[in-house]
Amino acid sequence: MTAINKYRPYKESNKTKQYEPLPSHLAMKVFGLLQSCIDNTACIAPTQLTETTQQCNSLLIGATLNESAINWFCANAENSAFILNRLLRYPQRSAIISEWARVNYLNPKFRTRRAELISWVLDEEPQFMVDKQTLADDLEQSITDDLNALREFEEQIAVNTLLEEELGDLLPKSPLPAITIDGITVTPETSDLSVPELVLHT
Repeated sequence: MTAINKYRPYKESNKTKQYEPLPSHLAMKVFGLLQSCIDNTACIAPTQLTETTQQCNSLLIGATLNESAINWFCANAENSAFILNRLLRYPQRSAIISEWARVNYLNPKFRTRRAELISWVLDEEPQFMVDKQTLADDLEQSITDDLNALREFEEQIAVNTLLEEELGDLLPKSPLPAITIDGITVTPETSDLSVPELVLHT
């Protein structure tokens, strides 16, 4: 994380939080770190991998990269939501991304991002059209996903309500102080009975 924190001031120098993208030469250094982490996952703890990927993703927002880096993003788009975001939200027109989008716009793994893929295809093929069946399938899947999310949301609310009613006085709700024993620090778990997040697609 030390390497990442070195570049943080470049993003946070603007106190209004209207961050300026990293200069290309610095963005490529951050990309190199991201690439090394993703390509060598066996050597990195899962929590550190997640944190590093998230931090690199943040630093690369709005940054421009060379063609080799863009090709790597295309090849690894299925490996991380962060990588997919940087690919689909790349700030400049790119024939490489447009070609990748044309090949993958029917990939079910990118169904919820299909509109973004199609926008990239249209950059190079203005006459491109999506067939009606694909649109209908996407709408049906989106409705199904939302119904499932709503059901899970309601189930979690019901569980939280039951726990609050039956065990509310026994469950710790506020953060508890960390405990250190023989040099090992343990943070006691707390019970989160707050309203869960509900994310819908339609």
